[in-house]
Amino acid sequence: MTTTFPADGIQPPGLDKILWPTVFQSITDPVCILDQEFRLCWINHEVGYDTRIGGICYQVFRGSAGPCPNCPVRRVFATGTACVTEKWSHRGNGTPKCDEIRAYPVNNGDGGVGLVVKICHDITARKMVQERRLRYLESLAQGFSQLTPARGTCPAPASRPDLPVHLSPRELEVIRLVAQGCTNIEIAGLLAISPHTVKTHIINLCNKIGAADRTQAAVWAARHQLI
Repeated sequence: MTTTFPADGIQPPGLDKILWPTVFQSITDPVCILDQEFRLCWINHEVGYDTRIGGICYQVFRGSAGPCPNCPVRRVFATGTACVTEKWSHRGNGTPKCDEIRAYPVNNGDGGVGLVVKICHDITARKMVQERRLRYLESLAQGFSQLTPARGTCPAPASRPDLPVHLSPRELEVIRLVAQGCTNIEIAGLLAISPHTVKTHIINLCNKIGAADRTQAAVWAARHQLI
């Protein structure tokens, strides 16, 4: 059964006259309600409902002959369950834009999905931060790979009197293995000590060198040519 709204996009039947404008009209993100034919039954003010209601979604917004390959609306109609997806596009000025698209089914009264509510939220800023962080981590990993030999293969010197702080021979072994990316369990196996003892050594050496975590300890080790 296909559920349709009046062409002017007024309140759909069955929705409370007070809740309708309060709930949907107050949402600042773009909101669409579509039927099984991908017809735009209602659009909020963010996407110009006055000229687009009644049109086919993919024709109105993309000028295409069919839905997007990963169309969340089609997925909801097929599965009957809500879904969330992300989509990159470009703004009018050519800058990239990423939307989080959430699609929710609306029961048609006989157990099927008659309508889908689609809400788009701009997450471009968040995605840009994530990508910058990922690039930084990749760059850091590449730098370590160039400085670091095979994990667990470098014997540590018995002492390093030139270091700004004194580390015991065992602490030198531990920090070198930390800088090579070894886990506590791996370090314990290589040094024939318990993981708890490894953890204690890491805490002690971090306190000595002023490192807040393993990453800072590894950077300190690389800076002082311990790897």
